[in-house]
Amino acid sequence: MLIVVTKSLFCPPDLKHFNKINKDLPYLDDCSPLSKVTKHVAGVRDRVYKNSPYKIIRSGARPVYVIAECATPLHTLKRVLDKTAVYQDEDPTQNLADVLLNKIKELEPNFEDIINKSLQRHKELNIT
Repeated sequence: MLIVVTKSLFCPPDLKHFNKINKDLPYLDDCSPLSKVTKHVAGVRDRVYKNSPYKIIRSGARPVYVIAECATPLHTLKRVLDKTAVYQDEDPTQNLADVLLNKIKELEPNFEDIINKSLQRHKELNIT
């Protein structure tokens, strides 16, 4: 299996996305799907592997068959980077606690009220 790591971190759902318009160049095409394989790997029992085969079409030569995919963690990382500000740990003006608090405020604008209500319930329980 070949793992495609793009500099931009972009991982399309189909590697044919990377084909160039010029059909004189080699290009990727679909193949029939492979059977699923189940293995115990890295502490995960019954991990299912379902890989997508491609064939590389070459002018005047036989196709080359390959299993290739983008690195899925990069896809996740790109989505995170595209949607959020990331903590710059080398920036002395950045404070991780502030970054986390800002994210909490974004996700739950009323988090202060929730904390205060929770504290109030704890105080009531201790009194009775």
